[in-house]
Amino acid sequence: MTTTKKQLKRIYLIIVVSIISFLAIQQFLLHLSTNESKEYSAQINRAGKQRMLSQRIAKLCLQYEKGDDTRDEITNSLYEWNTSHTVLLTTLQNNSGSTQLLEKLQALDVFHEKITKDVTCLLSGKGDNGSYNCLRAIVNDSEHFLAQMDIIVGLYDREAQRAIQNITIVEYAMTALAFFIVLLEIFIVFRPSTRIINEQEHSLMEQIAIIREQETKLKDTIKELTDSLNYAKRVQETILPASKIFAE
Repeated sequence: MTTTKKQLKRIYLIIVVSIISFLAIQQFLLHLSTNESKEYSAQINRAGKQRMLSQRIAKLCLQYEKGDDTRDEITNSLYEWNTSHTVLLTTLQNNSGSTQLLEKLQALDVFHEKITKDVTCLLSGKGDNGSYNCLRAIVNDSEHFLAQMDIIVGLYDREAQRAIQNITIVEYAMTALAFFIVLLEIFIVFRPSTRIINEQEHSLMEQIAIIREQETKLKDTIKELTDSLNYAKRVQETILPASKIFAE
């Protein structure tokens, strides 16, 4: 019985440790999946910003060609546009992201180089074919850039949806595992514990019955002894008066 109790305690301890480990693993996996989803959301925002900046650059260049003083805005937007592209690439490379996404982003390097060159040409006014050709090149390249960015944003959105699905899968898997652990605890700990308690209760009831039986026997023995003593006393009282009569 003692050995069984020790085994149950050991099993119960193992299950408790398993539950704690399970909760820790669940939180870790959910943390990873959530971070991945957040990172893709951030990347989608950066990609959307890239689209906005390319359109802004083209618009500012058109205004500049018309005579508006947008040089500083063009320069700042161009710098921000190129910097954001570098951040997109670096983040994807560091996080070992989708190969397809990485290839698409790397393919945009050509557009960044061409548009940067054409913007510089427009602002310097030293283009071979005049600033108009530089402006036309900027507008055309921006259109192609936007088309590629639409594809990239779609890929990012797909990856974000995949990350959300991973979170759902982890939640379902962890729920199923938790249910399995509960069943395991019921069959390995609670049922044997109930059986042991029932056995101990049955053994205790048997011991109580034995004690009551012994108590009854003891009472009977005491009664027999009492009856014997009373009988002996009566006999003695009967004999003693006769002895006194003979003595007189």
